[in-house]
Amino acid sequence: PVPWRISAPSTRRWPTPDSCPATPSGPATRHCGRPWSLTNVLGPALLAHAALPHLEATGGRLVPIGSVAGLKNSPANLYSATKWATTGLAENLRLHATTRGIGVTLVNPGMIDTPFWQGAGVPPFALPPQPVAEAICFALDQPATVDLNTLTIRPMGQPV
Repeated sequence: PVPWRISAPSTRRWPTPDSCPATPSGPATRHCGRPWSLTNVLGPALLAHAALPHLEATGGRLVPIGSVAGLKNSPANLYSATKWATTGLAENLRLHATTRGIGVTLVNPGMIDTPFWQGAGVPPFALPPQPVAEAICFALDQPATVDLNTLTIRPMGQPV
C-alpha cells in the first residue's frame, strides 16, 4: 500500500502541522537496490504530497533532507543519484509551494555519524547528528516571509 496520507498517530499528536521535516527513515543497506531507491526518492515525495495541504492551511514549511551527495556527483553511487532526486524534488516543490505561502528548505548534510556507516567505518571527521538537527530547527524558525531555499552542513575536514 502507498502511504498517501499522514499516519493517524501523527495527526492525533499534531492535528494541524505547521512544519514537516521530510526524510525517509528505516533500514537500508549499502547494496541499495529497489527498496533503498524507493525510500530515498519516493519517501520525501509521498510525505510532501500528504503534508502540503496541511502546511498550506498553516503557512508552514517543508524541510526535505537531502545530502551533499545530491550536490556533487559520485562515480557508481546510487545513493548520490537518489539524493540528486531529492534536490530536484525540493526545487520543484518550492516553485509550487511558494505561491501558496509554504516555505521549502532543503537541508543537505555531509558525513554524519549514523548507522549508515555500519560495516564501512565512520569517517573520523563525521559530524554528530545534533548540528544537523539544529540546522533543521534554524530552517523551521524562519519567518513566513523568508524563502530560505537550501542549507548545506558539512563537517570540517570533509573534502566534498
